[in-house]
Amino acid sequence: MPRSAHSWKILVSSFAMVLGCTAGATTETAAGGAGGAGGERVMLPDAGEDGSPGVCGDNACSKDETCVTCPTDCGQCPKCDAAPSCSKGAALPAQPKPLSFDELSWPRDAADAGVPDGGFPSGTDCSAAQLRLRISRLEVGHQAKQVWLPTGTLDGSPQSYYCVVQASDGAIVPASEAGISGTVEVALTKATASIPDHGGADFAPTDSIFWGQSGPRLTQNNLTVTYSCFQQKDPGSDSWSKVLSAAGDAAGSLAGAGPYGWAFGLGDVALQTVSAAIAASQQQGDWHMFDVTQTIDQSWLLELTNGHVWSFTQGGGEAAFKYPWSVRVYVESWGCADPKPAPPP
Repeated sequence: MPRSAHSWKILVSSFAMVLGCTAGATTETAAGGAGGAGGERVMLPDAGEDGSPGVCGDNACSKDETCVTCPTDCGQCPKCDAAPSCSKGAALPAQPKPLSFDELSWPRDAADAGVPDGGFPSGTDCSAAQLRLRISRLEVGHQAKQVWLPTGTLDGSPQSYYCVVQASDGAIVPASEAGISGTVEVALTKATASIPDHGGADFAPTDSIFWGQSGPRLTQNNLTVTYSCFQQKDPGSDSWSKVLSAAGDAAGSLAGAGPYGWAFGLGDVALQTVSAAIAASQQQGDWHMFDVTQTIDQSWLLELTNGHVWSFTQGGGEAAFKYPWSVRVYVESWGCADPKPAPPP
């Protein structure tokens, strides 16, 4: 017996209700209530399962959309109060706040230095830190070039310096992505101007970035940094450019991450690059003064986006007629973080 038009309408409506429940589709009014007609925003967590991307602005929060990528459809994210917003760019800090070199190796909750009143923000509503680090300044005491006289000691002539820095957060990425998302970076600072005893020199912002050379780098694990610094045999010579060339040859053309640095997905290639730089410096007669390794605890990473500076000092030859020297290295951090996406509706 033929079904009436009314019967077919009931069947179609029932099927639509079942399909809606199975797919998990919901509707939400502009005021946030469960919805009927007019002024509704449709929340479709299962949208895009057929491979088609969601369209931002269609009032449907698809699986490939978040509050970060499409607040129009998915609503505003919780505010990240613990770091600058990446949407506004990561600017070099005008007045970086001091931290302790040693305390950066401990969990942040154990810190005494640089803690603001009320403690550091928790970062609960923030995604992972996106960081940049650089050597900002070198200061020297004596430089192992003093002139000894019966009547006393004269300061030596001004000297120039450069550093090779290797940094890694321990993550491994495919070799094909090494130059883009590799998480081992090696950088060579430019040589300083000649510095007199008890003087110092600042690096230009682009001349000394060693982490996040191509832009703020997503950083989620403990960050280990090794600083290797050199005094040029002949102040102001071109030995620096020869070290840069040797390191670049070892790194390969695909690893470039900045004007004077490289990024890798595998640590052994980074080690080869550092080794090539050190060997070239020795061939030029430059003095390999020290290697210092620092491991920054991951609990600090988000706070470091807010603009901080710390320093360490190395020296030697303090006994008489041993040509004493000391070098202080300042390291600066800045960056940003996105708000953490809200759970899907």
